[in-house]
Amino acid sequence: MDVSKFRILPALLVCSLALTGCSSTHAALGKPTMKNRWRIGPFAVTRTSVPASLFNDPYEAMVGSDTELRVGTAPPYVIYRTKLGGSHWTAITRLDCASQPLWSAIEGPAAALVCLGTSAATNRLVLISQGGSLATYRMPVHLPSPVPALEVGGWMFGGLNGDIRWIVSKNAEPPVLYGTGMIDLGSGRSGAIPQTLSLFGTAARQKEDMLSPNDALFEMRSTYPATQASTIFRWSAPHKSWVQIGRIPSFFGVMAVADDGSLWIRMPATNNPDDLTDWYIAHEDPGSQRAQKWRIHGNLLFVGPGYAVYTPYNDTFSLDILFPMQHRTLRFGGLVQPAAFAGTSFGVAEVGLPSEFGTATQVVLVGKGSNLQAIVISAK
Repeated sequence: MDVSKFRILPALLVCSLALTGCSSTHAALGKPTMKNRWRIGPFAVTRTSVPASLFNDPYEAMVGSDTELRVGTAPPYVIYRTKLGGSHWTAITRLDCASQPLWSAIEGPAAALVCLGTSAATNRLVLISQGGSLATYRMPVHLPSPVPALEVGGWMFGGLNGDIRWIVSKNAEPPVLYGTGMIDLGSGRSGAIPQTLSLFGTAARQKEDMLSPNDALFEMRSTYPATQASTIFRWSAPHKSWVQIGRIPSFFGVMAVADDGSLWIRMPATNNPDDLTDWYIAHEDPGSQRAQKWRIHGNLLFVGPGYAVYTPYNDTFSLDILFPMQHRTLRFGGLVQPAAFAGTSFGVAEVGLPSEFGTATQVVLVGKGSNLQAIVISAK
C-alpha cells in the first residue's frame, strides 16, 4: 500500500496538435508570448522560474497556486513561506516536535505537516493554507519505537472547515498499517473513520475516491467481477452519507471530477495497446447517454477537470494545454529537458503530493534554457 502517491510522470515518448471535438470547431491555438499569466474561462495559467529544491527537497513544498513553504532542519522547527519562485522567506510559526516534521500526502486545500510528539496523545497534524494561516489537530496514532519511516496520506474534503480522513502506514510487503482516523476540522474532534467512509475497497467491491477542485469528495464503485457500469456518489457532510448521482460505464480511465460531478476521462483512440500517442479526452455527466470527446495526438501527461496537458506528436520541444470547453490551446515552445530531472523530457507534479498541495492546482515542470520553470494551472 503506497499512500504517498508521489509521482513524477515522465513524457515517455516524443509526441502535434490534431484536435477534433463533438462539433467541427477546432480549438484555437494560443501561443504564449513574453507574458507569464493567462486567463482562460475559469482557469488561470501562470509560468515562473522555480528552484529545483521545491520538487526534490523533502523540506520544501508548494500549496495552492503561488505559495512555497519550507521547514527548518533543526529545532525549534521554523516554517517559512514565500511566493512561488520568490527569494524572501518569512517565518510564520515554530513547531515543537520530537523529530523533523514531515510533509504528508493528504490531498486537499492545505499543506499538512506531521509533527510527532513523545506519545500518541501528542502527535499532531499542522495544516497550512495558501494564505499562510495555520491550524493544529491531534492525530492519535500509536507508533513503534524507534519510529520507522512513515507514509501519511488521506483526504481533506469539504474545505478548511470540513474533515480529514487520514492513514499512517509503512510501505512494505506486506504493508504495515499503524493507524487511521477522522478529524472534524470545525470542532477539532478526532475519532474513528465511519464505516461509510472506509478507506479501502473489498474483494467484492472496487472503489476509487476523488476530490473536485473545491474539495467535494466523490466515490466511484464497481462490483467484482466488473458489471456493465459503475456508480458514482458524492459525500454529503450535513447528512454524513453518500448521495448517488448517477452511473458511468467504468471508473477506469477517469482522471478528474468537476464540482458538479461530471467526469473527465482518458480513452485510447485506437485498439492498439502499444499506441500511446492517440487519445480521446471525454467529458461525461453521470447518467448521460452521450459523452463529449476531443481527440489528441501526443503523449498525454495529465487530464484535469476541464483541461488536458500533453506533448504534441510532432514537436519535441513543446507542451500543449487544451481547454476544450473554451476552444483554446496554450502552446509553450522552445522547451528542454529540466536539468534537475535528468532522464525525463517533461515532469508533471501531480497535486496533493508531498511537495504539492491543492486539488484545484496542477503543476507542470519544464526546462527553459538553463532554468527550471513551473507552469501552474489553477481552477480557482
